[in-house]
Amino acid sequence: MFTGVEKNHLYEDLYNAIEPNATITIVSSHGDTALHIAILSGKIEIALDLVKKIPPEELEISNEFGATPLSLAAITENITLTKAMVEKNNNLVTIKSGNTMQSSLPVIVASMYGRKRMVHYLYSKTPKHLLDPDNPNANNGLDGVLLLNNLITADFYDIASELLKLFPKLGIMADHLGDYARHKLAYKPSAFASGSIFPYWKQWIYNCE
Repeated sequence: MFTGVEKNHLYEDLYNAIEPNATITIVSSHGDTALHIAILSGKIEIALDLVKKIPPEELEISNEFGATPLSLAAITENITLTKAMVEKNNNLVTIKSGNTMQSSLPVIVASMYGRKRMVHYLYSKTPKHLLDPDNPNANNGLDGVLLLNNLITADFYDIASELLKLFPKLGIMADHLGDYARHKLAYKPSAFASGSIFPYWKQWIYNCE
């Protein structure tokens, strides 16, 4: 959450940026563009207008924290803004956010914050080979298992089930924190509340042991 002073700085940066030819200018000390600031300050209409004006490749600009505008939008539930960006540049769903070894795809960012509608949309747009544990270019499967673990933590079992059916190996892999999906699931009674879900998850748990 932002304090009043921080919000005022965001609005001032945004105000100064909304001028001709300033759509991709860096406008803050953290390397934010006007679009970053618009999303951070909740000015979605301005953000949508900026997306229309910005060349597709400029939507990929990250701030000093490694955050693209899409990764910031992924934290919200504003599907309209997210769709506008992805439809203009579908490569955005493949660009990770963060400057560390645990940098994350936008769909993973959304899952971390429990944004179910956003996760559904971004999952549908994310190339599945990026989550494949057998793909040598897919971060050794860490992206897939991290997403799976986040989905279980957030009780998003429908998407978790889809992902697991695609890549069963993710169920017996540890994420970067050493956590396993089967252990997370074992402590989630809500996963077994529905008769339609129970047989699949029960069988999966025992098959993984």
